[in-house]
Amino acid sequence: MSDQENTEIKKENFFSNFLKNNKMKLIILFIIIILILSVTFFLNFKKERDNTRISEIFVKAEILIKKNKKDEAKELFKEIVLSKNPFYSPMALTEIIEHELSNIEEIKNYYDKVISIRSLDKEKKDLFKLKKIISTSNFATQEEVVDQVEKLIEDETIWKNVALKFLVNYLEGIGETKKSAKYKILMKK
Repeated sequence: MSDQENTEIKKENFFSNFLKNNKMKLIILFIIIILILSVTFFLNFKKERDNTRISEIFVKAEILIKKNKKDEAKELFKEIVLSKNPFYSPMALTEIIEHELSNIEEIKNYYDKVISIRSLDKEKKDLFKLKKIISTSNFATQEEVVDQVEKLIEDETIWKNVALKFLVNYLEGIGETKKSAKYKILMKK
């Protein structure tokens, strides 16, 4: 027998011994892999189905708006916001605001729902925080508006300059030019 044949026999023996000794472990590993693939497939299928359903609801709500059936459209947009869909929930909130379908308290709650969507990145969340501040500033105290903008500024968001510009304009609009000067300085940095 040659050395090459000897080596091949040793490899075959090693492989067959490995299979014999680890048979249960390999079966369990195979089952785990199949389970992971099945769960992943199911979750992707469910997500796709939910996206399709929500997109259909959004289109239906848009049609209702055009037919001036605002109450029905509001309910559909509300359902979409509460679904926390990362694409359609922000759009539904925008439609609610644009068509004045809800009162300010509901709008605040809808903003909170959109901001709490896990899959939205930080900058989108910060944008919606800023939009919430801007759209609710007429119904908040000066201290609340300033505190909310300062929290946003401290987060080092890309919306920092927009938030500062809003705050300067807001403070000047209510006659607080001395307070706005502090934020004008921050804008220049």
